[in-house]
Amino acid sequence: MSEDIDRILDLRRTGFGFLHHHDENDQVIAVQAVRIRAGHIETVLIHGEDEALAARCRDDDHAAVLWHQAGTTADVIAALLDLPTPGTQHAPALGRTAPTDLWLPHSSSR
Repeated sequence: MSEDIDRILDLRRTGFGFLHHHDENDQVIAVQAVRIRAGHIETVLIHGEDEALAARCRDDDHAAVLWHQAGTTADVIAALLDLPTPGTQHAPALGRTAPTDLWLPHSSSR
């Protein structure tokens, strides 16, 4: 659990904002971290320490998912933060099918 907290703090330190998803009883069922940079949206959807999903997509009308990974919270955050900066050499650039449980926020630029 301590590694999860450290990784979540890494998200905050690198400019991610946080949203809380609630059920009909107003209980938090997931936490989502989101960062928009260099024309891309990066997001991590956390359901628990063993269930998380991270993704990077283009911030445009089609919001093509360029990369995603599911797994433990610590692992998916580490993988996302280890990706090369969008638009640089070796950064994911080809669109792929989005995971069905991925919710992508809309940027204010649309």
